Amino acid sequence: MNALKRFGAAGLKMKFFETLPPENTPGSTEGGDCHRMEVFLGDTVREFKSKLTQACEKEADYWAGKAKTDLEAKFRNIRIGYKHLVMTFVPSPKVQRLYAQKLHEGQEYKHAYNQAIQDPSSWQPLDPTRTFGQYPQFGFGRKQPQLLRIVEASESYKLVNLRFKEFEREQGKATYQDRNERDECYGWAKYWHVNDTGVRPPPSTPNAPAPPPAVPITRDWEWRPAFISKGSGGTDGAPLKYKVEWVFKPLQPGGGSQKTPQDQKQLDERGRFELFKQDVLLAPRCPLVDAYVHPDHAELLQQARTFRQIGKSDWEIEVMLNKSLDDKWAAEHQGGTADAGNRPPRITVDIIRNYLQRSDAVDAGKAGGAEASKKALAEGSPLSPTNKR
Repeated sequence: MNALKRFGAAGLKMKFFETLPPENTPGSTEGGDCHRMEVFLGDTVREFKSKLTQACEKEADYWAGKAKTDLEAKFRNIRIGYKHLVMTFVPSPKVQRLYAQKLHEGQEYKHAYNQAIQDPSSWQPLDPTRTFGQYPQFGFGRKQPQLLRIVEASESYKLVNLRFKEFEREQGKATYQDRNERDECYGWAKYWHVNDTGVRPPPSTPNAPAPPPAVPITRDWEWRPAFISKGSGGTDGAPLKYKVEWVFKPLQPGGGSQKTPQDQKQLDERGRFELFKQDVLLAPRCPLVDAYVHPDHAELLQQARTFRQIGKSDWEIEVMLNKSLDDKWAAEHQGGTADAGNRPPRITVDIIRNYLQRSDAVDAGKAGGAEASKKALAEGSPLSPTNKR
């Protein structure tokens, strides 16, 4: 209500000049063009929000010096923050068609233009991280002034502005760095440079012993982004391996990424190859692809969901499960068996969360499969109403 009293239905208007007018040039009687702030093509939309906040403060100070309290109150305490949406005007197809037919001076064009201005779906949101120069399609940098509108983003505004709804959907898309699925996740793997060699450097101190005459030549490597999936091993004592597919593929399939030329023969149909676990880093804290559960943990982890339902935190569950794990191990090794020194690894919070996430995904998949099966049976059954003849 206070905002409506201050600005009315028309909102608050600000004006920015391409070239600043002379110092003593009188401003508009409604205010909005006396701040003398400049906006450049290289400014990002986020920087423009900050400049707009400063411009409102300067505008309020200007009118305070002129003893215009009503205009000062309009521009005072205006804060443009992260919740505000900066949008540019996109004419409707009818306005563009009338302009192309050179009918922009008629009454029909003015009526269509005013309708487009009032239509929320005619305003395209701008990405806060991009500059105005990166939006040449909207006319920034041309002689004619461009219209911008700033509103507070909300769920209700999506219902009236379809461009904002699509903008939010595009912004909410998961990137490849966020990939964390049951069969594949994002991470890093060792990329071996076949043609790069490194020689052991000479000693830095004069009294250090001389290096051996035969210095072995070693290949260098680096961590590169990759899509990682479960490979072979991990059972019967075999070392665990992961399949690796480079996010940014080299010119040659797997070129430079294997230690030896024999590794080139191990590529599958997608160009993936296997690396040991120590040569791979999984980006997600609880990767769904790393589905291995220690046999001694499996029975205890099934109790984690019950503890969560009664209000226990994951850290409290960790302490309780580890205590049960120690009690179970002590009961099984009272007589001092041969494997008494091989204690099972500790249960951590990450193991608990990873197990629960995988369980939720499996339960959701089963529920979805059951619903799909029921639907298919209902639609395909000879006794269903749709198939009766």
